[in-house]
Amino acid sequence: MEPPSNKPPIVRRPWLTPGPYASGLKLAAVNPLTVTTHGQTIRGLEIVYGPISPGLPGPRSLTIQELPRPDEPTLWKSIPRGSVAIQEGESGTSQGTHSEWTGYVYEHGIYVTLDTGRGEKAVVAVARVLHVAP
Repeated sequence: MEPPSNKPPIVRRPWLTPGPYASGLKLAAVNPLTVTTHGQTIRGLEIVYGPISPGLPGPRSLTIQELPRPDEPTLWKSIPRGSVAIQEGESGTSQGTHSEWTGYVYEHGIYVTLDTGRGEKAVVAVARVLHVAP
């Protein structure tokens, strides 16, 4: 996570965005993302909505990771186009554990992973409004 700057974060084409707010949270950060899997490096984007403390998203934040290629092709093949696959799990912080929902959606040629502690409905709502950034 990069340190905050004075410039407001901006999502640019070809990446997707739900807009300046998502699930009632304000856009807080836009960072480059690099994933290495199966010996290949994929460059993408990480978008964070909501509180960031010590450089990391908080449990009530929403994080969107976007890649131009699937990091785990087998996972993505099992998701029907136009659908969101959602998993519920747990995440731990110094303040204890909390539920976390992860959604996977393929939209406009981008592989999107949404993570939040705000619930399944928040994941679905954000997935529905994703659109290509200007």
